[in-house]
Amino acid sequence: MERYYKVYFYSRSSPHELFVETITVRVGDDIFEEANKLKRTGYYIGSIFEFLLPSIENCRACQEEQPNQLAHMEPGGCLYSPE
Repeated sequence: MERYYKVYFYSRSSPHELFVETITVRVGDDIFEEANKLKRTGYYIGSIFEFLLPSIENCRACQEEQPNQLAHMEPGGCLYSPE
């Protein structure tokens, strides 16, 4: 079984510069270890969010690569959770 994550990497020199990677991790593997394999020099891991694969196709914030967590939490978003 696999789990899916979006990992946000932020630049140490410019707080507004970032890149986002979507990664797949097998259950039992360490997400932080896998994310560190993707880290570039001068960047740090800012956030890691788990999502359901079908939700990324419907998430407008993912499609626009928005780094704002709240944008992903709206209805239809990959982090949306009805209360």
